Amino acid sequence: MMRFRMVRLGVVVCMAVIGLSACGGHGASVDASTPVNDGGNGRDDDRDGGSPEFPFAFDLAFEPRGGGDGDGDGDGDGDGDGDGDGDDASVLSEADLVQLHGDRLYALSEYYGLTVLDVSTPGKLAVLGRHPVEGEPFEMYLVDSTLLVLYRGATAQTDMDGLRLREASGLLALDVEDPGDIELLEDLVLRGDIQDSRRRGDLIYTAARTSSPLCEVCDVEAEVQTYRLTQGGRLEPVGSLELSLGLGSGSRPIAVYTTDQRMYLSAGQGVRVVDISEPAGGLSEGALLELDGATGSRFHMNEHDGVLRVLSQAPGLAPPVLETFEVESPDRVRPLARLALRLPRPEELKSVRFDGSRAYAITFERTDPLFALDLSDPEAPRQVGELEIPGWVYHLEPRGDRLLGLGFDPTRGRDLLHASLFDVEDLAAPALLSRVHFGGLGGSFTEDQNRIHKALAVDEDAGLLMVPYSGYEAVERAEPGRGPCSQTRSGVQLIDYGRSELVLRGLARQRRAGRRALLHQERLLAVSQDAVQAFDIADRGAPQETDHAALSQDVAAAVEVGEHLVRVAVDSDRGHGVLSVVPRGAPETFEPIGQLELPPMSDGPCGDPFRFRVIRFLAQGDHAFLLRTSGSGRFQVMAFDISDPTAPVRGDTLSLDGLLWYNSAAIPAAASWGEPLALAAGRLALFGTQQRNPATLLIVDLRDPHALSVEAELQRPEASLGHTGLFAAGEMVYTSHVQEIDDGARAVYYLERLDLSSESPQQLDPVAIPGPVIDYEPDSGRLVSLILDLELDSSLAREQCRAHPQSRGYTESGGCKLLRQRLALLDVEGDHATLIDELAVESDAAARRALPAGDLVVVRLGEERGASETVAGGDGDGEANSPCTRHDIISGVTRGRLRKESEFSICGSVHGYHPYDHGVFMNMPYPTPAMALLELDDPAQPRWSIRPMSAQGCSQVSISSSAIVCAQGRYGVHRLPFPTSGL
Repeated sequence: MMRFRMVRLGVVVCMAVIGLSACGGHGASVDASTPVNDGGNGRDDDRDGGSPEFPFAFDLAFEPRGGGDGDGDGDGDGDGDGDGDGDDASVLSEADLVQLHGDRLYALSEYYGLTVLDVSTPGKLAVLGRHPVEGEPFEMYLVDSTLLVLYRGATAQTDMDGLRLREASGLLALDVEDPGDIELLEDLVLRGDIQDSRRRGDLIYTAARTSSPLCEVCDVEAEVQTYRLTQGGRLEPVGSLELSLGLGSGSRPIAVYTTDQRMYLSAGQGVRVVDISEPAGGLSEGALLELDGATGSRFHMNEHDGVLRVLSQAPGLAPPVLETFEVESPDRVRPLARLALRLPRPEELKSVRFDGSRAYAITFERTDPLFALDLSDPEAPRQVGELEIPGWVYHLEPRGDRLLGLGFDPTRGRDLLHASLFDVEDLAAPALLSRVHFGGLGGSFTEDQNRIHKALAVDEDAGLLMVPYSGYEAVERAEPGRGPCSQTRSGVQLIDYGRSELVLRGLARQRRAGRRALLHQERLLAVSQDAVQAFDIADRGAPQETDHAALSQDVAAAVEVGEHLVRVAVDSDRGHGVLSVVPRGAPETFEPIGQLELPPMSDGPCGDPFRFRVIRFLAQGDHAFLLRTSGSGRFQVMAFDISDPTAPVRGDTLSLDGLLWYNSAAIPAAASWGEPLALAAGRLALFGTQQRNPATLLIVDLRDPHALSVEAELQRPEASLGHTGLFAAGEMVYTSHVQEIDDGARAVYYLERLDLSSESPQQLDPVAIPGPVIDYEPDSGRLVSLILDLELDSSLAREQCRAHPQSRGYTESGGCKLLRQRLALLDVEGDHATLIDELAVESDAAARRALPAGDLVVVRLGEERGASETVAGGDGDGEANSPCTRHDIISGVTRGRLRKESEFSICGSVHGYHPYDHGVFMNMPYPTPAMALLELDDPAQPRWSIRPMSAQGCSQVSISSSAIVCAQGRYGVHRLPFPTSGL
């Protein structure tokens, strides 16, 4: 039992069977050019414990070890931020996800980009045009026929040493006069992560965080910039300020509160004042105010009659503190008063709202006290009223002597969300007039507290609240004996709104989280991340959907078949999918030239996203093959004929009992390259059926797409401890495994080969090799492997051993177990392997992965000790804890002489490496999503290129002779054509 658990968990080299000395430290050392399976290896057997039968065997010295490879202050809403249309040069306006101009709706989805719709016919939606946005769309402004789109993305700093990703943002100017032919006018890169923006006339103000998001408490840095929109749609830089905001959290959004004269920015315990009064757009840095505590959102700050009011709370549930300041000028801000709120018990400050000479604060522990503050005398503010109610309020919306609230009530088992109506006419005695609950199970609002006011729609004339939210509900399964499952219950909740009562009405259902709601021609237009829906709400209790327009598409996988791109979209709510065919030059088009429905893998009412998940999507000739799985462990191979792209045909479906992702338990992480399946010569090889080692190797015959079959089930050696993934080369599939010998005292690696060139698969004799296979070329017989040497270093203390990149643990007797590694180049002929060269992995690193790339091998080493990326705003010493990993580029596979050509580092995480003919493509989701391409035409001087992505990296990557195709799930698909000189 112990062995099984550890084998599954991690990286293994030796097991505790005999003393460390049995490993000898040189168990895989072989003289160059010596045959290894000829019964005489020319080595000193007393030195390394080798034997003629198993020349590459290494001794097992310890047990398998685990390891391996988120009022009136200008606009009547009390926040001081104007929300006019921005046509008046003196009026500030805010960006949003939607813009409605006449009968034209502009909708922005962070999954895709811009969609323009004609909404002139009540209840009908007509798509006029689309424009994708690289990166993650944020918000937008409409200025006449120019649309200004802010988005988040990535930028890269590269040099000879490697790649460092930085958070970045962008500002697009689009000419949308003709929605069917949208023209890109400008695409500016903004430093940092965009947090907010304002528009005044032809001026655009942006605020971005430029310090690291990784620090817990640090000096947060930001940049405010001004751009002028010219008559030709160009954006001219006007002003720029780099600012310190004082202590705060790098991961917390920067709160931006703006008046027509000043901008206030806060990320915690400081507020920075910026002068924006200059009509031409110039910026001036003002005072930095130190607060008693931290602000939570923009609504914690407010300026009224020249007085800045801020409500904050220090860590540890200290009483919230109201501070008032007289603003004589941006750089002369004088403290006036300080008021610590009286709380019935220590509680967390949840939401704040200022309204002229009033303020309201919500705290929460078990009940939800609403505190009312009188600010009519800014030098002597008073806490005058209090109301205790269940739950807590997330957002407050002043409406004269009434106050609307949106919040949560965790005391309820379901319908956790609520809308509340308060009477605040008598500030000393606030009263709850009405509350309604909705949202189902796990309900949540879809915007943070800096933007929730944009989601809540209040129509005073219609007496209607429209609240977008996200949630789910429990649904009983059809299958007997199984409990309920969850199903999406998201959309726009309708609530009748009067002076004394709220009445819960119907839900306009949406498949994804509701983001915005607006009334147009007596119809509700509900906007989610992936669609705009029109609803007839004549009967508010039962909204009826009348039309639907997609804003994005969910591409789980895509492959090129001839001149076309075949996509698979999965609808997790309904448990089925759609296969669509588009021209390969238009991968993101919403109008396929052919498509067909894919059935669910099981019946039932539940929208279980795990019922149908794409494992792989492969192409061969005019056919595509989909390997998919259900949550219950069923696996299917589905074939499709794409010879007529306008009418794709579903071929045979082959069901498999189970499938096992390859088990590299006993394989060092450097060998984790390879796949759990490989396609070669019309067959699909994959590990499957047995949920233990050794995994059965299944051979699925795909040569007749209308008659799929399991051609062979090849059993693996019973003594196998684990195996690498599968590789395809020409008409051969190969892998390697490690096997115990000598009653578990030692182990040996074997190369396994499957020849698929004939009518029936032929298993070739295994070949003993010094370590896990990294690359093998059947035509030349060249093989790259990894030699593993275990050594004991008694000079290293326990802490030094723990920090050593090659450490495999500290012995009780006081020695540090180090795993030394060497790349090995061999010639394989028949069932013999001859070592012809080797190259040591440097002693200050450990190989974690090795990637074959033609004549080259790219070796990923462990995290560089002490090489974390240094950025402003890191932890106390400035380290932002963004680890850098070094990679060595090794040449000489075909020449027969291994040589290190160069090295590079990547600061950030790599989710997947994908070698191709000229380099390595990398999917990098962190610190900001991007695709990176390392071009290795000249391995001594590798070249980098970078392309920002949306909030999700590639869910699946396929590489053909003409392109790299990156499927991004809900964010669509990207195609990078060859030849390419970068991304």
